[in-house]
Amino acid sequence: MGAKAHNPRPAGSSGPAGLASPAPPPAIAGAIEPAHGPLKPASVEADLVASAEWDRLVEARPFDPAEAGTLGAYCTTVALAERLRGEIRNLPELFVTNIETGAVKTHPAIGTLNAVERNLGMLASRLGITPVDRSRVAKSKTKASAAATTPTPTKLARYIK
Repeated sequence: MGAKAHNPRPAGSSGPAGLASPAPPPAIAGAIEPAHGPLKPASVEADLVASAEWDRLVEARPFDPAEAGTLGAYCTTVALAERLRGEIRNLPELFVTNIETGAVKTHPAIGTLNAVERNLGMLASRLGITPVDRSRVAKSKTKASAAATTPTPTKLARYIK
């Protein structure tokens, strides 16, 4: 009864029909503002290998801020692959034997590394950082510029003789 309604709009702000103007999105918590490229997530910054990979890629070419998630996933996957390679190098044996059946198979860390490296390839392709993807992008840019300079007939051209 005596409760006051909460007004989410700041005093003095109004938009169309009295609605508040949209506020700019808040900065990503813990993100580092680079000289160029998307913001580096704190999770990438916290991992030395992932952070170094991020810096290397952002220095090599500009990335759209919309690619930040994929770029972060790629960099953390690179760091994971490095850790797995280190673990595999320190394994006493690359194969394990099932004591009950005697079946011999590769160590599970090798299978995990294979899966991580497949993900790396997929993420690299999405980012356009593999040699094949770079040439594909270059070809599509060439086609796009040629299409922009080549005149195309209009619908009315068939009526004009």
